[in-house]
Amino acid sequence: MDTTVSDKTNHSKDSIIETMEKSTEPQPEPIGIEETPLQSPSNDGKINSDVTMQSYNEITIIPSLTTLNVPLVEDPALQPELNLISNTEIALDDPDTQINNSNGQVDNQHVPCQIKAENLMCKMLAKSIDSPNGNYLKGCKWSPDGLCFLVNSNDCCVKLFNTPSLCIKQERLKDEDNLKPCLKAVEPEIVYDFCWWPQMNSGDPATCCFATAAKDQPVHLWDAFTGELRASYIALNSVVEIQAVHSLAFCPDGQQLLCGCKRELVLFYTDRPGSDFEKWSTCRKNSSKKQNNIISSVEFGPDGTVFACGCYDGTVGLYSPMNGNMLEQFQAHKHGVTEIRFATDGIKLYSGARNEDLLKCWDIRYLTQPVFEVTRKVTTNQRVYFDLVQQQGHNEELLVSGGTDGVVRFWDVTKSFPAPCHTFTAHNDCVNG
Repeated sequence: MDTTVSDKTNHSKDSIIETMEKSTEPQPEPIGIEETPLQSPSNDGKINSDVTMQSYNEITIIPSLTTLNVPLVEDPALQPELNLISNTEIALDDPDTQINNSNGQVDNQHVPCQIKAENLMCKMLAKSIDSPNGNYLKGCKWSPDGLCFLVNSNDCCVKLFNTPSLCIKQERLKDEDNLKPCLKAVEPEIVYDFCWWPQMNSGDPATCCFATAAKDQPVHLWDAFTGELRASYIALNSVVEIQAVHSLAFCPDGQQLLCGCKRELVLFYTDRPGSDFEKWSTCRKNSSKKQNNIISSVEFGPDGTVFACGCYDGTVGLYSPMNGNMLEQFQAHKHGVTEIRFATDGIKLYSGARNEDLLKCWDIRYLTQPVFEVTRKVTTNQRVYFDLVQQQGHNEELLVSGGTDGVVRFWDVTKSFPAPCHTFTAHNDCVNG
């Protein structure tokens, strides 16, 4: 069945699920439940399997927050020059467990967690048939239901991996059980950004999809079960050429897709694929507040009444999704902003920049100065993601980020002057997701 949707077809704004459904196909099992990863069939009916490995990348799945670092263990099956991940032992039953920080000091603070296991770390080799040597990962994002995750790599692919069933059952993982991609979405150019549809639920295949934005390409909506292209959203400039989209974000209900371009914002309705969009300038002539560079990060507030845009000129702007008018704009960093994130209360906004160690928290009601700043290590122009983690059984959030030094840091942001409550070395190279 052809999944390409014509932009001339009439759609209702309230029928995003109906637009995505493929009623003629049997409904597959939910993502992440089976131990054997899903694989997409090729045109000849055979299963595609990435068996030729020319490059290796590693991701760490860490469902727990309390770990004890031990030295790196080399794997003779891998090439000598590859970076290897450290094995960690997780001890969660004793609340007074001592944690080794990256500086060698012992931290007696304990991060609450309900997972009962000794070792829940899983090594994964991201495999690619036609990727060149030196391929590397550029971030990973969990699905909204937590049963799978996406990985972006420098070989123009976004790969989907199932969360191991042992991890879901909170059982010990085997070191030799390396994950294999269930499917991959291949773009012709470098992928700038990617994101899940926010209402995604593995129990409903129609909702399982994600969007990618690649260099000089339309925004593509992919099926997370089959890897097929569901729809394309084409942002055109004034001379009717495809405009590069550098950042993506769905609104909380999934009805709108916001795209950050150079000096412009483009808004699509997800049930209207094609070139039907609204466009707003971020540097209007008669306005004193401008964002005069690439919009590198976009993020909707939890209630969808406002969205924020980070720009390579170091500014962050707040906009109305009703008409695209800029509500406020402020200088957040000296260098280009690469990532922004709203807290669950919709009041606090976090921002991070390239080649800058500071992560800043802002109160969107008072933007004259940040509420607080925390320090990570970022010595690259590339995006280093950070996120907010809800602790199990607690209302508080933890701010977590990697860094170019390979260290993952956690901060308890409920404190006035947060200090790292936990750190560990995940890789001996950059941790960007």
